[in-house]
Amino acid sequence: ILKGLNLEIPAGQTVALVGPSGGGKSTVFALLQRFYDPDAGRIYLESADLNAVNVSWWRSQCGVVSQEPVLFDLSLGDNVTYGVSKDVSTEGLLEVADKAGMADFAGVKVRWDAPLGPRGGLLSGGQKQRVAIARALIRNP
Repeated sequence: ILKGLNLEIPAGQTVALVGPSGGGKSTVFALLQRFYDPDAGRIYLESADLNAVNVSWWRSQCGVVSQEPVLFDLSLGDNVTYGVSKDVSTEGLLEVADKAGMADFAGVKVRWDAPLGPRGGLLSGGQKQRVAIARALIRNP
């Protein structure tokens, strides 16, 4: 249960919540993404109650990387662009790869056509996180 939480995040700001296990970090992000609504209190987007905002639109505006990213048995490039409705240029992929710190994985040059295996099993945990960060960035939330 979160009590007395008052959090203001300016538009375009990158935010990381850190704290002990069970401290409510995941709950805050679930509430911000409208996976469920608060039992008490309100969440505002500027002056609008977030409950009144179109959920699909709102989620398209947010880039969230979870603790356990979901990856698919697809190529690296397809995992980064998964769910993106527009065509992504090679330059766009390279830009997000650089921002996500995945210009190379453990000294190996990135191959966008390289399969990742079921659930990204061919990658380390840190590499999976970088792919998830690139996926969030490619959408330009």
